[in-house]
Amino acid sequence: MKKKLQQLDYTEGREKVMNTFSNILLERLNAGSINIFIASESETLEPVYSTLGVTSTFNANQPIFEFLLNENIQVIMRSQVLTNPSFSSVRSELIGFMNSVDAEILICVRESQKLIGVISVSSKKRNEAYTTYDFDVLNSLYSYFFLVVYYLRNIAKQDIVLILDREIEMSDQIIGAIQKNIDIVEKKVIDVDSVAFSAHQLGGDFTDFIRLSEDRYLFLIGDVSGKGLSASMSMVILKSVMHTYLSETPDFKELVVKINSFIKNNLPKGTFLAGLFGIIDFKTSTIYYLNCGIPLMSMYIDSYKNVIEIQGEGRVLGFVKNIRPFLKVRKITMNRNDIIVFTTDGLLDSKNLKGDKFGNDRVRRLIAANKTKSAKEISNAIYKTFLDYIAHEIEDDITIMTFKHI
Repeated sequence: MKKKLQQLDYTEGREKVMNTFSNILLERLNAGSINIFIASESETLEPVYSTLGVTSTFNANQPIFEFLLNENIQVIMRSQVLTNPSFSSVRSELIGFMNSVDAEILICVRESQKLIGVISVSSKKRNEAYTTYDFDVLNSLYSYFFLVVYYLRNIAKQDIVLILDREIEMSDQIIGAIQKNIDIVEKKVIDVDSVAFSAHQLGGDFTDFIRLSEDRYLFLIGDVSGKGLSASMSMVILKSVMHTYLSETPDFKELVVKINSFIKNNLPKGTFLAGLFGIIDFKTSTIYYLNCGIPLMSMYIDSYKNVIEIQGEGRVLGFVKNIRPFLKVRKITMNRNDIIVFTTDGLLDSKNLKGDKFGNDRVRRLIAANKTKSAKEISNAIYKTFLDYIAHEIEDDITIMTFKHI
């Protein structure tokens, strides 16, 4: 089933995706029926696909779903609800919902702490019982269920007419929707700017900021291997997975270990993530980071009036099964007027008409030349100089993250 889910072609359109996905699930589980519900902007679960013809809508904020989200439950079988004491507080309501959609299994799809969809699967044909093996398989395939629900909720709301532009248009929608979910950093002692510019052949560059407390944010700049829709979809999955793991993993290093395992075990073979994970503490002006293959980390130190590299050691995620021995948490303390710039390889490796790369040195000179400007102005100055340098359309995604102590 995993191989078939990996081969889902999201360029075929909404109806084809739903039919193909439904047939994969029904065939593998030998189930009688399936329903797919998507949460609307008004927090209503609306049926978008049903082999039973279900038309009822449900409140996505009702206590049973809040319970499942709080307990980090993604897949639940009726037998578990009936026999496990931990469900006693919501048992009757949960069984009532399952009865109303003829479900023996519910797959609850979340984005961070928000329910975005529910897939319900009926009993097996010939009254066979679902097993713990079925349960484990469904849990292991959750990332693919997330991808289908995310696609139906955010990408496939309207038909895409131009076949040649279909992949690019969907990738644009994915990247746009994902970037909108970044937590806004209110005005702090460190000015923050994060920008991404997409090439015609879209890839998987992305950034993220997640508020941990009033003064602490987790941030990420990353580049998922591959091009086009495949890389964009992997980016979508990874961002959601990171939010989910963060809610259950208080240890910074362990978070990255889990993400590496997820890439290795769940995403298509050959998927890698080059990036940097960091925690910024605005109260102490301190950044803790794990370098996982980010190609450039440059820092302008105002007291030295110079730009230095602060790379640290790093290993791209997805190559090795156990990344833990290669992870080292580093610490930087910023002072007034200090600047840090991170970029992905699309900026550094792009060449001009002579075949010369833009390179690290040019970025460092630009940081020094624009040291009196804001974080946003520094990012834009780097990008504008880059466009003038290559003198042609960009061929890879360009992502820049800038911090400036003010």
